[in-house]
Parts: sequence; C-alpha cells; structure tokens
Amino acid sequence: MLAPFVQGDIELDEALLARLAKFAPQAHPVEGSNGWIRFGSGDTRFVLWEVSAEFAYSTGLAAFVDQAGSPVKPPGWPYTEKELVSYAWNGAYLLAAWQYRGSRARLYRGGELVWSSDTAHAVTFWPQRRR
Repeated sequence: MLAPFVQGDIELDEALLARLAKFAPQAHPVEGSNGWIRFGSGDTRFVLWEVSAEFAYSTGLAAFVDQAGSPVKPPGWPYTEKELVSYAWNGAYLLAAWQYRGSRARLYRGGELVWSSDTAHAVTFWPQRRR
C-alpha cells in the first residue's frame, strides 16, 4: 500500500547533513519534528524530508546519495517539498508516487530512472511469486 509515511531512520551523518543544507536551504530541521530521513535498500542510499503535524509525512524533497556522499536530485523528479509523496522499496527498486493516489509515478533502480508515468494511477508493486 502506498502512503506518505516512511519507515526510516533520522539521518545523523553530520557531513551528509551539511551537504543537504546546501542542497535544500529551504529545509530547516526542527528537533522532534521536521528532518531528513534515511531510506534505502542495499547499496542505494536515499534521503527524504519529513514534515510533522499530527503524524509524520514524507515529502517530495528527496535525494539519492552518491558514492562521494553528496545528495543528487533523482532524474525526472516531478515532486516538491510541499507535496506528500509515497515511497516503497522492492528489492533494488524504489517506487515514488504522489500521495495516496499512486499517480505521477517514478521507478528507480540504483538511482537511475527506469520507468515513469504522468497518467497512470494507483501504481504499486505486485506481490512476488514464491518459487
């Protein structure tokens, strides 16, 4: 299910946080509230900006982290820090889609865009068959 809530860890790497401050100067962390969340799979590092209200919500302010430890905007990224975005990993694949609707979907593997659609709705990962 796609929902704009990420199960990730608060990013604590000071060097990366300094780079993120330059990458997104509009993002101002607040202890116990807004901040950067580490969210990745395997060798792919990904961070996103989380805002808090009654609950914590994931936004479209996000970046892959390259080998040098620098944030890189995902290719073909249509989202902004003011939009709620749903994220899901399936193996090496990251699916990002707008809020609960699953529209404006982007699929990445290793930080590279492998599929996108601005017309599809309700995208999700299909459960894998057990072999």
